[in-house]
Amino acid sequence: MKESDIRFVKLLVLVNGAVPLVLLMWDQSHHKLGANPQNFLILTTGMMALIFLILTMAVTPVRKVFGLNWVIHLRRMLGLYAFFYACLHFLCFYSLDRGFSISSTLHEIITRKYIWFGITALLVMVPLAVTSTNAMIKRLGGKRWRTLHRSLMWPLSPV
Repeated sequence: MKESDIRFVKLLVLVNGAVPLVLLMWDQSHHKLGANPQNFLILTTGMMALIFLILTMAVTPVRKVFGLNWVIHLRRMLGLYAFFYACLHFLCFYSLDRGFSISSTLHEIITRKYIWFGITALLVMVPLAVTSTNAMIKRLGGKRWRTLHRSLMWPLSPV
């Protein structure tokens, strides 16, 4: 695949990754989020985080099985969208559901086991997102960067 084609596909992913957020903002501004808008925002942002996480994790198997080596260029952007929507999901939960109460949020995290998975995933994604820039790769060195990313993603790694 040519470099210009890869840039175009990246642009498509960039624009389409933002569409759910734009639609949420549009629906929110027109009061179209249903009877429980807070719940709708929390569920939608969480679902988008999961979708982008799955898409990110699917890049390597798709590349290996179908020989589409160019899809590797999309993994960083997909991963950053997963992180973005996960942060937005947590922010919606923390602000809309828990009213910015740290104690209430911690209580929910402790009492509801499914929240453990989400908070763990978010915490694992923080160093991955922070070190995803070219400058951080250069600063850490390719070998240490690769070790960090593989060590944090080993439970989900398809290889």
